[in-house]
Amino acid sequence: MNSTEVLTKRKWRQDLKNRNYMGLFLIPRKVFESEKVNDGTKRLVRIKFNTGTELKGAVTVTSGREIYIPRHLHHYFENADWFDCEILDDICYPKSSLDIL
Repeated sequence: MNSTEVLTKRKWRQDLKNRNYMGLFLIPRKVFESEKVNDGTKRLVRIKFNTGTELKGAVTVTSGREIYIPRHLHHYFENADWFDCEILDDICYPKSSLDIL
């Protein structure tokens, strides 16, 4: 079973071991509520993998409290054991822009 661990009010760790689908990741309720994240918005995040790779940009928050990861970035998730995701600010962005740093 995949688990998440809340690290700060803006940051959590997502376990990727034995995970099959890399397109959606649930934002932990504690983070979602403390950061006042709204469905359908785009928020700026930094994703750091245990492999050392980092992604940064705006991601879409779905109506199911999940962040959406574009298909062209799935291989970074598939090649890692876990990642830390941090919401970087309180601004809602007009478009998604997640990419490698």
